[in-house]
Amino acid sequence: MKRALVLVEGPTEERVINACLRPYLEPRGMVLVPKIVATKRTIGAAHHKGARLAPSVFKDDETVVSEIAAIASKHATPEDIDDGPDTAPSKRVKRAFPRYQKTVHGIEALKSIGVDRIREACPHFASWLGALEAIAAAP
Repeated sequence: MKRALVLVEGPTEERVINACLRPYLEPRGMVLVPKIVATKRTIGAAHHKGARLAPSVFKDDETVVSEIAAIASKHATPEDIDDGPDTAPSKRVKRAFPRYQKTVHGIEALKSIGVDRIREACPHFASWLGALEAIAAAP
């Protein structure tokens, strides 16, 4: 079994690794170990950690689904949606669904979508995951 340290920006990414990617890759011979790194430090303040991820948990709310679908339809891939701090997927989802909690709803959405479907829609993610699988398969 091979291990890979994954540097992440915050608790959302850490949970994505632990809840979605680790269970996907472990049977393939790779254990992912997330490590949160501070992305900004301010003297006298807590470390700031960034995060950018988003969503299908909202399938029962047609308005939210319509708003999210409209955003997605304007971009070639989900990876293209994150084009700034005010337009990050989590910010867009929060505007459509004010009760949205990225570390809860975001993870549930990813789990319900599944790694294989995410991989199909996200070429950069697919490339990264493929590289990890190749490392796991190498002698």
